[in-house]
Amino acid sequence: MLVSIMSVVAILALYKNLVGVSVNATSDAQHDGHIATAILTAQLELQTAGYGIENAGSEHLNANAAGTELRWRYLDGGTYQCRALRETAVSDNVRRLALFEATANCTADSALSGLQWQELTVLANIERVEAMPDQIFTFSVSTAKCSPYGIGEKEKHLIANIRTMSAADFNDTGNAIAAATYPICIASTHPS
Repeated sequence: MLVSIMSVVAILALYKNLVGVSVNATSDAQHDGHIATAILTAQLELQTAGYGIENAGSEHLNANAAGTELRWRYLDGGTYQCRALRETAVSDNVRRLALFEATANCTADSALSGLQWQELTVLANIERVEAMPDQIFTFSVSTAKCSPYGIGEKEKHLIANIRTMSAADFNDTGNAIAAATYPICIASTHPS
């Protein structure tokens, strides 16, 4: 009888461990899936940066100093459009990556940092069981020779860099894993 009880307790402990691993793996897969979807959608939106603007440069695509917002401008049928990507904290364990649109005053020479923004659409809601840091996305803009989607001749363009924490970053206690950076070559920009 004692051996049977010990066996049942061991089996229950193993079952509990397997269920915990399965739940964590599912949560991590969902996290990385939401990140991948957000990056793909952001990449498509960002390809409009500088469109229709001759010699579009950093005044038409830039990030704020804290890296919490990426802003750009493009010309659509003779009207300037201004957009932004921004991460917002919904709660301690939920972050939202959203696309914003300028509410007014988006002109050829308006400073993107001075515009008022309203949320246009949510690209991703990233939710975890544990609390997350204040910021899991970081944005920056650089200049380099690149070709959009790796196709064609490399030319000097602006590159929108999106750095984000993957599920591995949350599970790595030794900080041996670097956050993933996604460089996006913006074809419509030609900085001087």
